[in-house]
Amino acid sequence: MADSVSTFPQRTPSRECCKCGHIAVENRGSQARFLCVQCGHTKNADDNASVVILKRAVDCGLLPVEALHCLANKAGIAVGHFLTSCQ
Repeated sequence: MADSVSTFPQRTPSRECCKCGHIAVENRGSQARFLCVQCGHTKNADDNASVVILKRAVDCGLLPVEALHCLANKAGIAVGHFLTSCQ
């Protein structure tokens, strides 16, 4: 497991747009708000970073899509809506 964690891309989730993937310091106008300077996507900064991290975990194979669905169902969240809201 340690090898998987070391290969997980950990940098810049707070500055990366979960919709278009653009990374810029300017995307964070404030501590609480995220506004992408490229596509105009706006979201709570913590929510945006959470989606970026979840997508990275799925892309790296650290979080199987099935596990994401299971966790989301327990929390009462529709995964399809959750991921497509930032695509």
